[in-house]
Amino acid sequence: MKTRKQAHEALVRNFVQGRIDRRTFLGRLSALGVAVPMAGLLENVAHAQTPSDTLVIGAPATPTTLDPEYSSSPQDREVDCSTYDRFTQFKIVTDDNGNRVADLSSPPEPLLAESWEISDGGRKYTIKLREGVKSYFGNELTAEDIVWSWDRVFGLDSQGLFPLGVASIRSKEAYRAVSRYVVEITLDVPNPLLMTVQATPVPGAVFLDSTEVKRHVSEGDPWARKWLATNTASFGPYHAMSFTPGQQVEYVANPNYFRGKQGMARVLYREIPSSATRLTLLKAGAIDIAEDLVTRERRSLAGTEGVSITSVKGNLGVIYGVNNSVEPFTDKRVRQAVAYGLPIDDIINTVYFGDPSVRLFQGPVPDQYPGYPASWPYQPRNAEKAMELLSDAGQSSISFDLSYSTIYPEHEQIAQLIRTSLGEIGAEVRLQKLTPAKYQEQYYSHKAQSVIVQDAPFVVDGAYAEFLFFGPGKGAVGNWIDYVNPEAQDTIMQALGTADLDERNDLATAAARHIVEDVPWPMYLGIGFHMAMRTNVTGLAWRPHNLVHLVDLQKG
Repeated sequence: MKTRKQAHEALVRNFVQGRIDRRTFLGRLSALGVAVPMAGLLENVAHAQTPSDTLVIGAPATPTTLDPEYSSSPQDREVDCSTYDRFTQFKIVTDDNGNRVADLSSPPEPLLAESWEISDGGRKYTIKLREGVKSYFGNELTAEDIVWSWDRVFGLDSQGLFPLGVASIRSKEAYRAVSRYVVEITLDVPNPLLMTVQATPVPGAVFLDSTEVKRHVSEGDPWARKWLATNTASFGPYHAMSFTPGQQVEYVANPNYFRGKQGMARVLYREIPSSATRLTLLKAGAIDIAEDLVTRERRSLAGTEGVSITSVKGNLGVIYGVNNSVEPFTDKRVRQAVAYGLPIDDIINTVYFGDPSVRLFQGPVPDQYPGYPASWPYQPRNAEKAMELLSDAGQSSISFDLSYSTIYPEHEQIAQLIRTSLGEIGAEVRLQKLTPAKYQEQYYSHKAQSVIVQDAPFVVDGAYAEFLFFGPGKGAVGNWIDYVNPEAQDTIMQALGTADLDERNDLATAAARHIVEDVPWPMYLGIGFHMAMRTNVTGLAWRPHNLVHLVDLQKG
């Protein structure tokens, strides 16, 4: 007969390995008479190793959807990059610290595309697909799958318009199937980013197994939105076998994958909202990877047997943005005042413990991107200048909401420091701590007055990054602060249509100078990419989207 401790341990193993759901888990805990906090219970689990053929990832949330056309969170985007392959991929190299990273200086390598030719001065791409590529459902990839998938983007007027627009694919007339395995793309203007965008990948415009998806369309749902919200249909390495929102996604390897057997047969992507619990589970060996641990928790793992941390300086940022179309931020002097009043040094030292990967980006793009202006006149903090600007704007005091998500505990610390610091210049900041769903709705619908966001421009190109966050029109999906400056935005669009890289980068720098003066983002901190794993997990590779690719991973 099992002891109470053994019953506890077995129950935890069954929960983290996906054999029981959260409701059952909590019910059985109660039946066992457990009255200690979750973290306290898990401290008693001694090396509850996960199965050798199964990888268990602890994440702060499950995806909100499996349809890449409607992804909005990092968890949504990890579905995209773990299940859907594109034309190209980054070359992976080892950096000076022994980390596997994308080689951003090398051209993209073929993936679903076997080869491609560029002609007509950079306007025409003729892409030969790899033959024999099959989906999880056994259907072969053809040019018609590419056409149908992109037609779906235009038919839904959905998120994929952004990556297609960045590549200058602006209508359904821009691409066609020449033969079973050849796709021809004709652009309005020369664009050097098409294959780089494909390697990143940017959310949306994935290649669907259209043969399978068409089995799930209906008169009222011609693009199978309902089915794809909870299913995947890809030619990539993994398939979402099951999806239980709020609990887990179960991935299984695509048995038909053209590159052969994957490192893991099964992956469980489990929602564990508390980072402290993820930390404890990782130390106990009950999960293999713990995503989004805070700096303090990562530091506590130093010297812990069986655990390793991968850290890359990268491009990931924490942004504090203000809604330029909502009072009091319609006046750029108010935005500048907020930037002067922010406690950047306190945030770096208090929230991030002075981590060397954390630094202020001096401009609207990461510091390793072309077009980086390296100019930010609003720091060090100057409260006197901030109050002077508010006075010039006719505002002796201001008040507004600051929204942030429960997913990232560090964002709450940042919000509290911002509230205290801006209070000293006459600003009343009302903090709004939001659930992931409410948070996504607030900032993607441009309703938040001000908001803390964790994000990165996935393509290493200044013009791309500026268009994503500050560009004009619906295609600029990251312009959630309603930035409008015709001169800056015209320059961004000119840069996007320029094939000469030197000229393109000069235009991006010019646009960045306008954006710095307008300061739609009073703070942009680079925070690095960090992942905590068991030491028997290998293969992790950093790419500029800062997401995990399941195909990289294996267990020793």
